[in-house]
Amino acid sequence: MSTASNGHLLQFGWFGKVPGAGDFVNRGMSTRLAAWWDDWVQQGMVSLRQGLPDGLARHFAIAPVWHFAIPAGAGAECVQLGCLAPSCDRVGRYYPVIAALALDADVYTRDTTAAAAGFVGNVGAALLDAVREAHGPEQLDRVLSHVRLPREAGANSFSDGDTRRGREAQVPGWPNLAEFFDPHGATSFWWALQANDAPPKTHAHTGKFDARLFRTLFGAPPRDAYWRGE
Repeated sequence: MSTASNGHLLQFGWFGKVPGAGDFVNRGMSTRLAAWWDDWVQQGMVSLRQGLPDGLARHFAIAPVWHFAIPAGAGAECVQLGCLAPSCDRVGRYYPVIAALALDADVYTRDTTAAAAGFVGNVGAALLDAVREAHGPEQLDRVLSHVRLPREAGANSFSDGDTRRGREAQVPGWPNLAEFFDPHGATSFWWALQANDAPPKTHAHTGKFDARLFRTLFGAPPRDAYWRGE
């Protein structure tokens, strides 16, 4: 995906491990943003191993694909829309694969959030297929290159019809997310689809990313975690 010239879109990229590659892969994500994700993942995986010796195999490996809307105040200094999925490399070393659309918080609008549901869902499906089918980086690149960006992220203007259709495509589990997501805030929103038409799992986290958030998403959730849809 190309970078838009109007300043709304910083970049789209993915980082992490996929079963079709021998080690880490970074395609299009800035070094700084990849390092931000890696710091949190490493912290979380250490915590998960310490709390549950078999936590990676027992919980991480079977966790769902998590979709996210992350504000700039969470630490990365940009809004991120995307997904992360439990994964591993070719030899079985666990590590998630993360795909994120980074946007400038100063020009971010609620219409971007409203229009993002389909985009994020398609990215999540691509990551899930890559993990299940052991796709290599090139194949995942090809699939992601055909995922359409939210119209409002890549254009300064859009029609009333575009806006209306975007608002009709609600984020699963967070139907009013466009109304209360603060691009400069510190509360990130997460959702994971479930089988058999069950309500999606959702989670809201306020503040910097920490080991507790990682355990909630990929390990046995603490009793006081804020869950909906269970």
